[in-house]
Amino acid sequence: TLIEDCANHLCARGHTELVGSAFVDTGKLAAMGFAADDRRAGPIEILNPLTSLHGNLRTTLLPGVLDAIRRNIDYGTREIQVFEAGTVFIPGEGGGLPDEPLHLLVAQSRPGGTGFWNNSNDSTQLYDIKREIEVLGVAMRIPLSGLEYRFAAESGRFQYTQRGRQLIEGGVISARMADHWDLEQPVWYAELNQTALSELREARQGFKPLPEYPPSRRDLSLVTPAGVAFGDLEKALARSGGRLLESSQVFDVYQGGSLPEGHTAIGVRLTFRSHEGTLTDADVDTVVDKIVRKLESEFSVRLRS
Repeated sequence: TLIEDCANHLCARGHTELVGSAFVDTGKLAAMGFAADDRRAGPIEILNPLTSLHGNLRTTLLPGVLDAIRRNIDYGTREIQVFEAGTVFIPGEGGGLPDEPLHLLVAQSRPGGTGFWNNSNDSTQLYDIKREIEVLGVAMRIPLSGLEYRFAAESGRFQYTQRGRQLIEGGVISARMADHWDLEQPVWYAELNQTALSELREARQGFKPLPEYPPSRRDLSLVTPAGVAFGDLEKALARSGGRLLESSQVFDVYQGGSLPEGHTAIGVRLTFRSHEGTLTDADVDTVVDKIVRKLESEFSVRLRS
């Protein structure tokens, strides 16, 4: 099954599987900071709970995972890569039967600084957890590139959606959560709705032959107005770049200086390749000009001089 394949994949990449309780207390759910109209904020109560700390059915896997992370840190383990799979119970609309999707939560945490010469100096970052999810998507034949991606820099939260339906959400835990669990190092996580994602899983794995011809690369510094999401730019790049654009990758983000207020300069590396022959500079320049015109007309993006 998909969840078993995900578990095997994550274990092979160094993650430890957690098995938590389906019960949670309201104090932990309150620390999640769900909006008042979010169905996860009003969990289903247990009529005869074993303890006062297990009086509700969980609506997210995160509280149980944070409990485990806190416990491991207390015992001296600070480099943490864990995951948990299990059912969550979302109250139904109008008091009806709850939705019971199967979720998978992946969490990573490590402190900043280094105690040994071969340790990383950086704490866990967005790109660590985002890379883990994208690698998982490729391995499980789930095309995440077809989903809409949004990242809010202010809150450190991201989500993948399809036609308004949220399939993956995550980010760094809030200050409120860090305070509740007494966590001093950042914890990044992603919670995947495996029930929904299983519908997108492709039946067969596709393979491409190794390229015969060399790539050609161009670095662009795109000055973007406030409110323009890179996810939208990325889709426009793919459309206007056509079959010759192999990939696009952000290598720098800059604000301030001589840039207008609210604008951001995003450095993007574009890789072009043809499967029919070696590209000339003229071939690539033609596609780059088309891309620049498209971004300018659709998003008022300009090249940084």
